[in-house]
This record gives sequence, structure tokens and C-alpha cells, in this order.
Amino acid sequence: MRLCISIASILFVTTPAAAATITVRPETPDRPIVVVVEGSLAAFDEDQFAAKTAPLSTAFVAFSSDGGSLVAGLRIGEAIRRKRFSTIVPDGRRCASACALASLGGVERFIGTSGKISFHAAYDAASDESGVGTAVVDAYLSKIGLPYEAVIHITTASNEMTWLNMSDAAQRGIRVTLLSSLAKETMAAIPTRYGDVTVTRDDPECCVGHIRFRDQLVELASTGQIYASLEGVYKVKEGDLVVISSPSGARGSPPRYYALLVGQDRMVDLTGSDFGTSDGTFKAVQRDNEVYFDLGFQKRQKKRAIYKNGTVHSGYSFIGARKGRFTKMEPSQCIFVHRSHRALCQRTNARRSSIWL
Repeated sequence: MRLCISIASILFVTTPAAAATITVRPETPDRPIVVVVEGSLAAFDEDQFAAKTAPLSTAFVAFSSDGGSLVAGLRIGEAIRRKRFSTIVPDGRRCASACALASLGGVERFIGTSGKISFHAAYDAASDESGVGTAVVDAYLSKIGLPYEAVIHITTASNEMTWLNMSDAAQRGIRVTLLSSLAKETMAAIPTRYGDVTVTRDDPECCVGHIRFRDQLVELASTGQIYASLEGVYKVKEGDLVVISSPSGARGSPPRYYALLVGQDRMVDLTGSDFGTSDGTFKAVQRDNEVYFDLGFQKRQKKRAIYKNGTVHSGYSFIGARKGRFTKMEPSQCIFVHRSHRALCQRTNARRSSIWL
């Protein structure tokens, strides 16, 4: 996917439609192929979508719809995943209900800063039962590879519209990248309690960008394309902890991660040299004023990190190790150890010092 082309230009390709339409916008010098889906989804719209996208090998699918047919939304989402298309909800547009489910089919998902995505309880009109609809949605979400946390979050939505919160989405493994139309070189604008953190690219082709907060900068560098994904914004007593990922440049390599503490007057880069994942696993959960990160496995050890009291520490624990073989950890970090070994971790901490890197 040619993300080096001004992806923000996709934010402007949709126009209001009175009825459901599916239109293919051809590639231009500053924009890749865009398939525009507008209006309420109806039965057999998936056939129209399949026919119009059959000759395409790559595309962005831009949504502007308040929903409609659940079956049409799920089948369009499955087609998007089979074709390995990316999806986007442009600035000022809404994608709700069946549309939101279809958008999850994208291998990469984007949303404009004023775009909105929402879910609510699934309803199957043919059986007049919401339970049937929920089961179908559950199967679809599992099929496209969403983690259990995301499946539970979506399938337990109430009958009221629930607008997607970016931090909640990131914590549950729903990867969505924020885009901004503020300027051509601005790729993301992330709101915090103290103002926007923006991600900009110095050159539309590659290979240097910056995370900006007021007059402070953190450099992004890559051997390839520069773009960024929001992993989460966590409100802690010291400020807002913003976690962003950006490609490392090497094909197939995990992205680089950045942990930034934003306060009233400044942004502090808390990213340590070991804050990252080698196997692609990255999950986070907040408990009170602490944020716990699951960073997968590295060299047969479970890798974790924690934000606490204005700092981020990374460390390891042995999984399934013999008694007494735990990596040295802070007492509070026994939460990282499997529950079957947690008591042992707590006992051995008394005689082991911390090895946080």
C-alpha cells in the first residue's frame, strides 16, 4: 500500500449521497485507488461491492454510512479482508453499526480526526432475535483475527450507539490509525487534556518525521515510509501517557514504539531502548495510575513493561520456569507472572533485586 503518497487526500474524496452507492475512484498522483461506500447498506450490496472491486489488487475503502443490513456489512468486511484492502472513515463522516463492522475488515484501518465509528448490539431481522445477530458477528470478528478482548467489547455493545474511543480500542487490540487534514504533511493529530500531539512527515516520500507538542519534538526515522498508529492515551496523575507506534523500516519487522508523557507545559519522552516487541505482540491495560504492557516473548522469556510514577520500566519473567528461577522483578510486578507462580514470585522478591532495564 503506497502510504508515502499523501494519504490525507483520501479524507476529501467522499460526497454526501441520498442512497447507498459504491464508487471506484481511480488512482491519481496524490491518491491511491479509493472505493467509496456511501449510504445505508442493503441486501445484495455485497454483490455490487464484489463486482466493482474484482479487478483491483490494492485499494482504500472509504465509508460514510449509518449502517443498514448486517449481512451486507459482514460480507463486505470479509471481501475487504480477502482482498487485503485498507479502510478509512474520512473527516466529518460517520460509520455506524453494519458499516463499522465492515470497516474492521481492513488490514489497516484509518479514521479522520473528526470521523466517527460506532457499534451497537447486533440484530438479525430474519429471526427477530438479537442473539442470532450477535453470534454471527462473533464468528465474523474471530474470522478476521480480532482478539478476544475486542470481540467481547463489540458484541456486548448496548442498543444505544457507542462511539469508538481510540484509547479503549487500542487496549482491546482494535488497531485504528488517526489521520489529520490539518496540513498535507500532518499524518495524525492526537487530542490530550493539554492540547494536540501531532505526527508530521518532513517529506511526502520518506524517511524522517516528528512527534510534536508545542515547541517540543521527538524524531521518527525509518528506512522506508513514515506513518504512525495510536496505541493508546492513558490519563494518569502526572499527565496523559500517549503511546504511538511507527514502522521500523525493515519489511516484516515489528514497529518502533514511543511512550510520551504530556503535561500542562511539556512532553517528556519516556521511551527506553528496550520498550518494544520482537514478535509483534503489544497489549496494554491501565490499573489506577499504572499502565501494564505485554510485549510478547524475546529469547524464550516473557517481556513486560510498566508505566509508574512518571517512568517506564521494561523487564522479563521466565514462563514455566523451575521453582526459584524467576527473573528479578519489583514486588508490584508479580502481576506479570502467571497466577500459578504468583505466590512464589511474591516470596522470592524478598531476596531478589530489580533488573529493570
